[in-house]
Amino acid sequence: MSIRTKWIALMVAVVLMLVGMQVYYGNIGNTGGQSASPETTFDWWIYSGTSSEYYSNYAENPAIQYTLRKGWGPEGKGIALNFLQPPPGSEADNYATMLASGDLPDIIDAVICDPPQVMVEKGYAIELTEYVEQYMPNYKALVHSNNEIYINTVIVDDEGREHYYNLATVNEGYATVFQGFMYRRDWIAKYGTNPVTGAAFTGGYTDPNDVDSWVDDVVFPSGGKDPIYISDWEWMFEIFTRAQADLGITDKYCMSLYYPGFTWSGGLLSCFGGGVNVWYQDAEGKVHFGGYEEPFKTYLQCMHAWYEKGWLDHDFNQRTSDAFYQIDSTSVRQGMIGMWNGQQSELGGRLDMHDGGYTEGIFVAGAPYPINDIYGPESCRNVPPNCVMGSGLTSGGILVTPKAKEKDLATFCSYIDYFYTTEGALIKTLGLSKGQVADFTENTFYADHGLIDGAYSIGADGRYRKSDVLVPRATCWCMTAAN
Repeated sequence: MSIRTKWIALMVAVVLMLVGMQVYYGNIGNTGGQSASPETTFDWWIYSGTSSEYYSNYAENPAIQYTLRKGWGPEGKGIALNFLQPPPGSEADNYATMLASGDLPDIIDAVICDPPQVMVEKGYAIELTEYVEQYMPNYKALVHSNNEIYINTVIVDDEGREHYYNLATVNEGYATVFQGFMYRRDWIAKYGTNPVTGAAFTGGYTDPNDVDSWVDDVVFPSGGKDPIYISDWEWMFEIFTRAQADLGITDKYCMSLYYPGFTWSGGLLSCFGGGVNVWYQDAEGKVHFGGYEEPFKTYLQCMHAWYEKGWLDHDFNQRTSDAFYQIDSTSVRQGMIGMWNGQQSELGGRLDMHDGGYTEGIFVAGAPYPINDIYGPESCRNVPPNCVMGSGLTSGGILVTPKAKEKDLATFCSYIDYFYTTEGALIKTLGLSKGQVADFTENTFYADHGLIDGAYSIGADGRYRKSDVLVPRATCWCMTAAN
């Protein structure tokens, strides 16, 4: 097995779309022959959901049902999962209420949690070292296989002892889970003009049934086909303003902004000479606070100028419940915003509702972080951004709460450890194979949706390819098969 293949191992990702306004939506996910007892039934709080096109809650996911058929732990026990999901838009508030009330589930999706060690110190989670050592050989081996994974997952004390405080999600890379700034290129093509010749742009879909078949002759002021500089972005904002005026969109803005005014990871801050609004140490060992330095001042000057021109959402600081990649998602999905921080599922024509509304004919393109060529001193100009949006090799994962200590954690940890194997990782990331579908005859979900040959296949070059049923009109080469 290649090292790269090992890195694809991921824990179970738990997502569902909640219908209704209740605080929690729960569903027992135990299926198959094994009978789960209260000691092996775990309540799992998950942060966000996806489309309910295929199933209303995550417990209906056939990949979950397939893995729950097996016995786990030293005694081969069955296990059941009860997924809990807050209403869309209230995730952060629900999370805060859950902690404040002390009414904790067994498992917490750690998307917005404090660092794992802090959560343990505050009593919201338990240390998992003994469980990892005894029941999670695959997870431990994966963590030790790569230094970046290790240093972001394991805490080593002064005596050299390792401590595990969470079960981290391990990613092969960020390319397949793109997230970043994106913009309405169809508005640029319709309402913009060539910055040199003044000629109107043209653009459209070559195949009305292909959401990625867009072609245009757009040229930015910097001379290329894509926006490179801050001046390119401001040129786009002027076009977005014209588009909104023509469409009668009077109460919106050009670009969304995270409620603190910046993202802690850097984001747009890195476009103004580097640095973030935190303490950091330079190459000479000197400690600085980024909030007192010229790049942050220049960033604020730029944001102030955009705010005054009406390009930024004037209510941005009130959107405290929105994740930085889901800011005012209702307005985005209604087609009223020109630029936002979004996800891969929003690119191309995927937001077109085909209902004659503002999304009709939409084409969304990704935008790289811009280079500042306008604001501040020379030291803050023409500096390539040094920050990209991506989770790296590790991200939040899950935390286990004190409530779960009353249950059979050995069985649960054994179950989770499976998803750090190649087989388990493939089920999590791609779904069931043809052989697994044939073995899972009691569930007809795959057959009902044209996936009798499984969710993926292995190409001649040894790479996994999603079924065309899942990725219509597009090829998705996701990862390298095991050697």
